[in-house]
This record gives sequence, structure tokens and C-alpha cells, in this order.
Amino acid sequence: MSEPVLRTPLDGRAVAFRRDRRREVLRIEEVPLRPRLGLRAEEGTARRIGAALGLELPGAMLRAAAGEGIAALRLGPDEWLLLADGGDADGWLAAVTDAAGGAHVAAVDLSHRFAEIRLAGPVAGEVLAAGCPLDLDAGVAPPGFASRSLLGKCEIVLWRLARDRFGLLAGRSFGEYVWLFLEHAAVEHGTATSVAPR
Repeated sequence: MSEPVLRTPLDGRAVAFRRDRRREVLRIEEVPLRPRLGLRAEEGTARRIGAALGLELPGAMLRAAAGEGIAALRLGPDEWLLLADGGDADGWLAAVTDAAGGAHVAAVDLSHRFAEIRLAGPVAGEVLAAGCPLDLDAGVAPPGFASRSLLGKCEIVLWRLARDRFGLLAGRSFGEYVWLFLEHAAVEHGTATSVAPR
């Protein structure tokens, strides 16, 4: 019997938009499959869990924090989305359970729930603004900003990684819709070329 093959929603797709041969103005690429956990916990318990994972979870709403191999996005009063660069979700869930020490928490493996896409380049904010109602001016949404929002007709989680870099998560079944929306919005900025993911 053959082993199941785990595939990402967009099969590792990556595309670059260039105004000319040398100048890349936007890169859109799918993030490889990685552990993602939804965490609901009281603030003190969340701080304990973050310390056990090696990251101070963001205390302020709509903020993200990143550490060695892990990031946390605060999406609600008692809600964080944890994104790990390695390991497996079962290991991360066990670490969360141990750190909770019997406190009431909800930790759910969301690894396969999302299509995760990165946008990088000087026009990334403009491309997102074509379908996202958030004010993405860096003064309003600086690096480290994270929020739920919409892109077109699709609910997303948006995270500003740097001035011209964004992470975007959408429901797995909406991955193709989001990808095509971004490509269509980017066409006015240059010519698309398929590239190898970084």
C-alpha cells in the first residue's frame, strides 16, 4: 500500500512580476506546509505557553511576534494563531498542553486548513489594496501588524512582515481564488514569470 502524499493547496507555486527584465516589483509564492496551531487561552496561561515555546506572545491586539522558528499572531482577546517553521503539529500541541499546566485552553491543529501565501516587493501593498479594505499604509499597519480581513470575497488573515512583505492565510479551498485574485491585481504592475520558490 502506498503512503499518502501531502500536497499544499497551490503545489508550491511562485510567480514574479517584472517591469523590465531586471527589476522585480512583486513576488507571490506559496509557503510550504508547516505546523499551524489555533490557541485560545487566558492571558496569563498564554504567556506561560509562549515562554515554553520560546516566544513572548503578543499582548496587544492585531499584533504579531516572531522568534526562532515560531511566530504568533494575536487575532482576538483570547486568540492567537501560532506558525512554526519546523517540527510537527503533534509535538507543538504536546508542548502547549504541558505548558498550560491544567489550565483551560483550546489548542487545535490547523496545519492543513490554510493556503499560506507571501507577497514581497514595492507594489505588494498596492496589490493587496485592490481587494482588501484595511488601510495598509505603513503608519497605520506597520510591520508586525496582523488582522483578519477580506480579499475580494474571501476571509483572510493578513500579517505585515516588513514594509514591503506580507503573509496571507486563506481557507485551503479558497487558495486558488486568492492566488488568481492577486495575479490579476498585479498585472498592471508588470509581466508575470513563473519562478522557483525561495
